[in-house]
Amino acid sequence: MRSVYMRGSLWLLIGVFVFIGSAGTLPTSPCQTGESGVGLFKVPFGKSPRSLKMGFRPFAENLEDDGELIDDFSDYGGVRSFCVSWDGKWFYFADSLHSAMSRDASERETTASRVQVYHRDGTWVRSIQIVRGDPTRMRVDVEGRLYVQSNAGVEVYDADGRYDKSLSERFRNTVRTALDRHNLSETVRFLEVDTRGRVYFQVFPLLERTEQRSVVSANKILVAHPDGSSSLITIESYDPFGIDRYRAQIITANYSRPLQANYLRRHETTLVDAITSERLTKYVCSLYRTIPYKVVDLEGQTVRTFEWRVDIREIAPDYWDAYNEAYNAAGRLALAVDGQGHLYRVYLRAQIRRLVVSDPDASGYLRVDRGFGIFEFSPEGTLVRPRLLDVAIEAEFPHGNLWDVDKHGNVYWIEFHPDHLEVKMSPR
Repeated sequence: MRSVYMRGSLWLLIGVFVFIGSAGTLPTSPCQTGESGVGLFKVPFGKSPRSLKMGFRPFAENLEDDGELIDDFSDYGGVRSFCVSWDGKWFYFADSLHSAMSRDASERETTASRVQVYHRDGTWVRSIQIVRGDPTRMRVDVEGRLYVQSNAGVEVYDADGRYDKSLSERFRNTVRTALDRHNLSETVRFLEVDTRGRVYFQVFPLLERTEQRSVVSANKILVAHPDGSSSLITIESYDPFGIDRYRAQIITANYSRPLQANYLRRHETTLVDAITSERLTKYVCSLYRTIPYKVVDLEGQTVRTFEWRVDIREIAPDYWDAYNEAYNAAGRLALAVDGQGHLYRVYLRAQIRRLVVSDPDASGYLRVDRGFGIFEFSPEGTLVRPRLLDVAIEAEFPHGNLWDVDKHGNVYWIEFHPDHLEVKMSPR
């Protein structure tokens, strides 16, 4: 006899995906100048080469009495990450279930995803088979090359989707040489590629090595140049920092200056189940009226400083600068820059709601978290306007980014639906 756990709530779950897909029914912030976004195009879920493959988590009805899954759980998952070309024309989706056996940088056999590319009008362009790398973090350069996160740093695919072995090996060797020279941990996080093809990584100085463990500190940016040279730049915090790919600069909190005068209060953000109202998690962090920031060039020199006015209560009373400290343990995109130097920062509502999207026949579901906002600031850290309010840019299985900004300042994100994925946009 199968378990009936959650069976009584099934009708609620079916109703929630309708709730998610109907933006007009969502509660709105008192801030009316924000964007709810416009639909750009939709991509259907399916097994065809031009679709995105989606596997919903089975409901508890699909469990045996002992809790074991009847269905193959490896079929669960889907689009894990998303990025947009600089000009906003091409859209890249990490289609994790459309996979094939390949070999990683260490020549070990592994399951590799593919990346689906679409034009902004929704036309399918090509599939890129990822032979090496994990596309939880993807960026595109001005020549249309795709850069994909890997354990060795980054793997590169040309504009036609072919694996660029030569350029990939060059960056791999540059990273390895820099790690050895500067006594850095083998943990490397790919961040960005700029207009001149330089690739940025977050790296971690190795402070102590023992037989049992290594102690690391997160405060370095490694820049790998296409000619094989590299630069190592110190940043002072793990707070939201970003790469200005248009001006080859690093934007980081300047914690060498005191923050006590700008301290606001301790803040709680709660994650609640939208069906049961049960509190799932509580995040506690410190809030500030302003945070000192600085812009650093590739020589490590400070180009300029500014006070980022992160307290936006007068415009958006229910949105708080708590994303990175309270929610973003995976280090996803929290700060972006457009071609004019405007800054984009992720905020949280005081309450994040965990919702579910059910598949069409109500046999499975996907959990998504809604309650995020993206706000646009001037290069000097002054609020320009809200761009997205009360959106869902976090889901349970993706490990990468679900939003992006192009050079024009258009903000894009994706929404999951029962039978398709929708790309939405907040136009400049």
